[in-house]
Amino acid sequence: MSAAAVMSMSPLLRLPAEIRNKIFEYALTSPRPLHHRQPRTKFSPMAPTASHRHRLVEEKDMVKAKKGHRSSINRLKLVCRQLYAETAGLEIRFNAIVFSPQKLSPFQSSPHLPASEGKYFKAAEQWFLDFVAPMTPNKLQWLSTVIIASGVDCLTMIQPKAPPMPDLPSLAMFCKQHPHIDIRYQFPNFGFDCDIYPSSLNFLSAGVCLVTALKGDRAGAKARDALLNTNTWVQIGYEEAQHWREVWNIQYLFKDIKNFTIMPTAHMDPSLLTLRGDAENLHITETQWIEWQLYSSSWLQHGISGA
Repeated sequence: MSAAAVMSMSPLLRLPAEIRNKIFEYALTSPRPLHHRQPRTKFSPMAPTASHRHRLVEEKDMVKAKKGHRSSINRLKLVCRQLYAETAGLEIRFNAIVFSPQKLSPFQSSPHLPASEGKYFKAAEQWFLDFVAPMTPNKLQWLSTVIIASGVDCLTMIQPKAPPMPDLPSLAMFCKQHPHIDIRYQFPNFGFDCDIYPSSLNFLSAGVCLVTALKGDRAGAKARDALLNTNTWVQIGYEEAQHWREVWNIQYLFKDIKNFTIMPTAHMDPSLLTLRGDAENLHITETQWIEWQLYSSSWLQHGISGA
């Protein structure tokens, strides 16, 4: 049968384009952000080339994706050429996209190398830049929210080395060129799950460090004094954040950029409950407790930016 005959028999394809678009939006919208999974990159004598088609999977399919199943939220594009033309990549218009660090073993299928050879690590922002590089300007307009999920806790800034944030200048340039795309850089819970010191102290001190790095010494000192006074742990973090800012030139790169935000992954209610308990154990005054609430709510809902 001809393509025109097949289309004429399809109830979906006979609908007006406006109604089809509503159906596509309903079918391709996930209740949670989509997760980017790496393309298949296994080389062998039987398959000398690799597929570089990035996959976007729903959170419920993450386990299947890790086991190598080629699941993807968009199956409409596999039905026929017309649906492929109308829906390929459309899922990025309706969902936030999460990019996370991933390990690759591109040569594990080679008979000449052991399985342990050739493994390397690719950071979340590198995956994101790789994902958007081939996109046309029209398709880039579809993107609305991108989450760069760093695999390193931001509390490592109090150690001699700063948290690795590769390709930060490229990410800053992308933000300037595409101000309509909301870029959220997520550190795991602002150290909320770290075993050092009470979780609230970790969370608040990490926030002070990020304010210092993105907004400068004056804003960082104001947050430090309002939240934790002259606590030695926080003072060390404040000074190391100054060093971290200089290492990555982060305050300069993201100054006045309104679409780049650093956010924690902690949820609102559990964190505030823990904050209340820690405030009582640390004998925090009522005035300071109000500051804890204000700052914590702001960071959890809006993140920290240099704008």
